[in-house]
Order: sequence, then structure tokens, then C-alpha cells
Amino acid sequence: FRSYRQGGTVAALNGKVYAMGGTLDLRNPSSTVVIFDSATNNWSSGPAMINAGQAFGAAVINGKIYVVGGGTSYSAVEVFDPALGTWQQLASMPTPRYYVSVCAVNGKIYAIGGNVPVANDFLSTVEEFDPAGGTMGTWKSKPSMQFARSGFGVAVLNGTIYVMGGRTYDASRNQLNLSSVEAYNPQNGAWVTKTPMQYATENTAAVAGGSKIYVMGGLQEQSNPNSSTSRLCAEFDPISEVTGTWVDNTPLYNEVGSAVAVALGSRIYLVGGEQGINYPKFFSLSEYTPPTWLYCFSKN
Repeated sequence: FRSYRQGGTVAALNGKVYAMGGTLDLRNPSSTVVIFDSATNNWSSGPAMINAGQAFGAAVINGKIYVVGGGTSYSAVEVFDPALGTWQQLASMPTPRYYVSVCAVNGKIYAIGGNVPVANDFLSTVEEFDPAGGTMGTWKSKPSMQFARSGFGVAVLNGTIYVMGGRTYDASRNQLNLSSVEAYNPQNGAWVTKTPMQYATENTAAVAGGSKIYVMGGLQEQSNPNSSTSRLCAEFDPISEVTGTWVDNTPLYNEVGSAVAVALGSRIYLVGGEQGINYPKFFSLSEYTPPTWLYCFSKN
């Protein structure tokens, strides 16, 4: 079967892609987990999460999948052990938030940016989770981003965290999309500015593949309620020039926003998301081996 969802998260582990949570009906968050086996091209059901989740993030450390934030509590953290087939609740994130971006570097998990529940303010907050800190893990604060933002792409390459795009407020509290790119070095705690994207976009997917970073889909005109989703597929080379360079790659088969991306070997999988004005279509999965998109499953 194929699972169509929006606002979920994804992780790659042992040749499989785990798609978790999100909304299946544009209203209610789900706790469901479905697993795509890249060797057989088949989907199967996995053990459901403890909490229904949406607008959250995931990372993999030592063969386990961690999901952070979003959902209905905005601060929940849980871990899935594929060897046992079980989920476990861990120490809650200190700053409750949704549309948080999550990644892992050197055995630590980083929760970056996002939205404040109810107030809908944007955050520059960065918090680090150590799964090895006691039985429930421990959290500590880290240096904030230069821009408060949510709905942005995050990717890790050579131990550096890159954040790209997203949305924020201007001085008059109007929402706007960002083309800004920042890079964080967990070793020295420093954020540096990189070459901005060619497009200001939010609700985009990002992933590192090989020596490059790929940014895909999103919404390019946040201030326009009739704006459609995007076929964007941009490639960032962080070592070209001092601050990196961007080029446009083969566009996606279809417009898509709020998808999530993950790398598995030489392949990149774009999972979930929605398409078009008022988002009438859900997506399941697309496969990308740069510079070629191989297939795309979707439904109205």
C-alpha cells in the first residue's frame, strides 16, 4: 500500500525509510508509522508512536529513531528501537514548539527554530539532546540562529549543520519567506552566514547527498494566500567558493510543499507533502538519484 500524509517526519535506517505521523486528512495528527523497503519497493505498517505527531522532526543515532516536538504537546520526545519494535518516552524538550527542524551530529540531537504554540512567534532557539545522559536523556541550550524561523530545511554535511529558507516576521510583524542560509559548527558553537538561496521559500525539504545539499519543493510566496507549491530542486555546494554556491537541478515531477527528505545510499527519497493552491493533493514518495527523478506516487 501507499501512505499519503502531510506534516510528518521521516528517517532512514537499515535500508528502510520510516514515515511517521503527520496528518492524513489535513486536520488531525496521526501516530501511524509506515515503512518503505528500498530493496523490495514495498510498504508495510510499523508500530505506532506513543504520541500523535505533526510538524515535528526526527533523527537517527546508534540504530534508533528519535522524534522531537510538534504534535499536541509540542515538547514530547520519543525513541524507536527497531530491534525491539517498541517506542519509549524520553525527557521533554525545554522549549515547546512545532515546525521544529531536527538533526543529529556526533551522537547528539539538535532541535532548531520553529514556532511557539498559540502565540505563533518564530524561534531562533537551538537545544541539544544527549541520549546518553541518564535513562531519559538530557537537554542543554546552544547558541541561537541569526534569524528566528520555522518551516525551513536542515541538513548535515561533514559535521556541520545547514539551515535554509523558512519563514519569519519583518519589522512590522508581517510574515515573509527567507532565502537565508546559515551554518552551525557544533564543535565551536559558531553560526556563520552562507550564500543565500536563489529563491525565498518555506515548508521546503532538505537533505545531504554525497558532497552536496539538496533543497526541494516548498511554498515560495508565503504572503500570497493563493500561492501554489513549488517544483524547486536546488543544489548547494558548501565548499565551492568561501560561502558556497547554488545551482538549479532537474525540477520535481510535481509541485509539492511540506514534504520531508531522507538519503539512503546514493538515493534521495522525498516523502509525503501536498500540492497546489489550497493543497488538494497528497503525495506518498518520490525517488531521486541526482540529477534524475525516477518516480512519484500521488493521489487527489
